[in-house]
Amino acid sequence: MVGAARVTTAYPPAEALLRLHALQGAYFEQLVGAIPAEHACAMPAGFGSHAAWQVGHIAFVGEVPAKMLTGEPSILPENFSALFGKGSEPNPDATAYPAFIDLVESARAGRAATAEALRAAVEQDFARPNPREHFIQRGLPTLGDMVGFMVATHEGMHLGQLAAWRRAMGFGPVM
Repeated sequence: MVGAARVTTAYPPAEALLRLHALQGAYFEQLVGAIPAEHACAMPAGFGSHAAWQVGHIAFVGEVPAKMLTGEPSILPENFSALFGKGSEPNPDATAYPAFIDLVESARAGRAATAEALRAAVEQDFARPNPREHFIQRGLPTLGDMVGFMVATHEGMHLGQLAAWRRAMGFGPVM
């Protein structure tokens, strides 16, 4: 059929995902670098979240592509799932969380693990089936689809929430 859209199974090369990952990493550093730790659990009016939860969640999901590509276990403390995983809710009590700098360092470590896994990945890794059924139903049938979503879309969404939180707190934009 002339003019019809073609569906392919080609994925962005790991290099493209690495560039997106690095771009988001630079933005992450700009956002967190100017957040005073004593305000990390503040929840401004109209926000159901805070910087500590957003950064902890970025740490929690930031290593997911690495775990999916390599099969390696999590590098994060066990309590991160309860604090920042699916179904968790931000708590304005700062004592419920690790220190903000530790959350930032955990996010950096997870992102570094993902970058390393992307550098080591081969095309066949991206063609493997997505092990997360509910994402297959959302149109992400392969590991490549899932990794692309996690690297480009999911983290970007949370960086946007962190940027909005910064503005609501009066810290202003970083870009």
